[in-house]
Amino acid sequence: MPSFQFKKFSLKDDACAMKIGTDAVLLGSWARTDDIEGNEYANILDVGTGCGIIALMMAQRTKAMLDAVEIDEQSSLCCAENFLASPWPNRLKLFQDEFTHFAANSVKTYDLICCNPPFFTSSLKNPDPKRAIARHDIHLSLNSLFHSSLPILNAGGVLALIYPFLSVKNIYQAASENNLFIKNTAAVRSAPGKEPVRIMLELCKKEVVTATEDFTIRNADNTFSEEYRNLTKDFYLAF
Repeated sequence: MPSFQFKKFSLKDDACAMKIGTDAVLLGSWARTDDIEGNEYANILDVGTGCGIIALMMAQRTKAMLDAVEIDEQSSLCCAENFLASPWPNRLKLFQDEFTHFAANSVKTYDLICCNPPFFTSSLKNPDPKRAIARHDIHLSLNSLFHSSLPILNAGGVLALIYPFLSVKNIYQAASENNLFIKNTAAVRSAPGKEPVRIMLELCKKEVVTATEDFTIRNADNTFSEEYRNLTKDFYLAF
């Protein structure tokens, strides 16, 4: 992966429980912000922020106020350090909390909720408890994410997430059970001819015609594809 850096800010991830991953970069670059980019009164929430990457990407892309929720103490400390060192500390606020508890007590609603959630629900749990929490749905299942997001999502708001492509049916089922509708999807392939490995989705509260797209991260020669470069170029030094 090429060096990752914001336009005027180097992100620290060495002290975090989880390293910066492609999933977070993809979601932070892809989630639609067209309706709120210049709105300084808009509110965005990053659920399970880790070292704060998606919240920071949204701070660079918009003028919105950013809240971030993280359950892990070590990751929260790293995130707080990154927020304070960034060019946007006055727009970034961190909550060390479990998302369901945070949502149940929130007095604010959001125009965009982003989440790179835990997954691998049926696989063997990681022996490291911090990594297990980050990569399995111990504390945040799809149903919990959707159910808790509904009350704090504005009527015209969007919930954006990235998940393994094999979980598509589960996502659609959980969305239906929680009265959420699929607005946009993007199937992500690692290389041409490969089956999709991830799917990014935007969900909303009103029924809409779903827009779909499909792109690859790398070319056949293992170089980054033009579409991936175009999507993430504002954040990679190499691009």
